[in-house]
Amino acid sequence: PLLWAGLLYQLFFQPWQLPSAVIGAVAGYLVLWAFYWLFKLITGKEGMGYGDFKLLAALGAWLGWPMLPLLLILSAGVGAVIGSIVQLTIPRLRGMPLPFGPFLALAGYCVGDVEDLMGNFAYDTSRYAVDNDPYPKFQLIPMGANHNYYNTVWTTDTRPDDWTILDSDGDDPWCGENAAGNGRDTPEVQQAQGLFFIASFFRYFIGGEEEFGAYWNGQTSVPGNTCPDGTGPCDDRYLLSIHAPAADRLVIDDTLDPASLTTNNLGGAVRFDGFSSFGICQTNGRPGEGCDVAIPTFNIAEQLFMAWDTAATYRSELLGVNAVDYQVLSVRVGVSHGDADNTAGQDFQVILEDMDGNRVSALASDYTESLFYPPGREFYDETNHGSQKTTLNAVDIPLTAFEGVDFTNLNAIELAFDQTPAGTVQVTDLVLQRVDF
Repeated sequence: PLLWAGLLYQLFFQPWQLPSAVIGAVAGYLVLWAFYWLFKLITGKEGMGYGDFKLLAALGAWLGWPMLPLLLILSAGVGAVIGSIVQLTIPRLRGMPLPFGPFLALAGYCVGDVEDLMGNFAYDTSRYAVDNDPYPKFQLIPMGANHNYYNTVWTTDTRPDDWTILDSDGDDPWCGENAAGNGRDTPEVQQAQGLFFIASFFRYFIGGEEEFGAYWNGQTSVPGNTCPDGTGPCDDRYLLSIHAPAADRLVIDDTLDPASLTTNNLGGAVRFDGFSSFGICQTNGRPGEGCDVAIPTFNIAEQLFMAWDTAATYRSELLGVNAVDYQVLSVRVGVSHGDADNTAGQDFQVILEDMDGNRVSALASDYTESLFYPPGREFYDETNHGSQKTTLNAVDIPLTAFEGVDFTNLNAIELAFDQTPAGTVQVTDLVLQRVDF
């Protein structure tokens, strides 16, 4: 989808670039495909995954073939440096493959020149791209951030607030800096964010500095100086989703296939009780169409949608699965902005049931601040863009919240939508995970 989005963008907005984009897509795929088979013939090992071919092809479609040499040099150079540091400093990772793709996708909600949050698409398409991927992936959405304020150069550029590329009057109620009570972060707060996120990420995953692990494990809040009031907490402003390494996750339902409407990844039955409508959908990238319950939705993952106007329950059978090796139950949820019943936000119960019939529930809102109605004016306003869009963000509930069930013999999980009279949500990635990477 990312590749086709690039080609369609060139066709409609930069038609003179279309030949370069087509050559870039083909060449991007074939170059890495050729390296893959050459390396495999010489060593007998796979040097990269097929997702790498697709990623470079997509970049070629967006940027054109002349950028491919630079992209290869930069990515190989950065990968070599990071890989060397990892191999030298973390002995347990020696000999393990490094994924040739994004580790962390950061997408500011108020970005104006990448307003479709392409980082989210990179995260979505990379989740299951490489079998046995040994590294975690992260999607991070800072709700008050734009593109430029993360550095001191663009902050003083001719257009320091790139949100005004979309909203020239700057009056969107959430992202417009001229709107009273807007949700924007100042350049100083964003630079504090950038310093924390980037430095802590590398200091934890490369430097092994354990004090930063709790944030990237999703178990603690960001420092107070990254919050608008300087003290915090502000968990509703930083929406973190974690996709654990393959060995540290048990996928209950990835929703990658329409079969998710009847059967999960474990082979267990799936049931929808009491919903007024439900189904499966996927967005097309830019312009975020494909899931009619919320246009735009700027996550490209295949996803379930569920709407209710009376108490309703999603149930997924676990067939006696043993969950003792995992720490959290995760599900990514989007509160659909296309449904006015969502304006006060949403909540639901998560219920675990064992084979003996013991059932324990946890309230989603006790473990996440992400279930709010997406803020801003209508995105495709006829005269001036707004910021409102739906994204899918993690609800991570520690398994300790379900004390009383037999984790060695789980029967089912339920999502019970009985906390509000009506609403609509979008759901993907129902997973048991270890997050102490």
